[in-house]
Amino acid sequence: MTEQEYQGEIADRLAQLPVDADPVNDLWPGIEARVHEPRSWQGTHTFVQLAAASVIFAVGLGTGFAFGFTRTPPAAPQSMRAMNLAVEVQRTGTQYVTALAAFAAVVDSLSEDVRIQGREAAITALLAATQEWGTLSGTPPGENELFKTVSNERDQVATVRF
Repeated sequence: MTEQEYQGEIADRLAQLPVDADPVNDLWPGIEARVHEPRSWQGTHTFVQLAAASVIFAVGLGTGFAFGFTRTPPAAPQSMRAMNLAVEVQRTGTQYVTALAAFAAVVDSLSEDVRIQGREAAITALLAATQEWGTLSGTPPGENELFKTVSNERDQVATVRF
């Protein structure tokens, strides 16, 4: 069969199809029967969907635990955490010294109350730092000479104010 004969046969078959079809009359009786058909399975259908969703959730959760996926990230190695803390101590210590130098540069232009308050703030931060230094160095609290010196200085600053 040649291409032209094949196309002619297709054209003949198309010509035999009905030109005017009424889909409402053709399809509606079947649709209406399905719409009004009683459904006793509707409640179980919802139950089956919920059960399937629960199974999928449980399998996903089990897979996550099986392969070690957790909500919390793994902890950084202890050496990395210690290095980060050391860097943070250096950074904040530098900020403290910078702030103290800025305060010292303007201290003469400040009122007496502001000067005393600034000195108290500076000495209190230094006192806390010396206490932590004693803990870090393993010095017992009663033998921390640096802490004692700063504590005495703080007591003198507090005495001046009151």
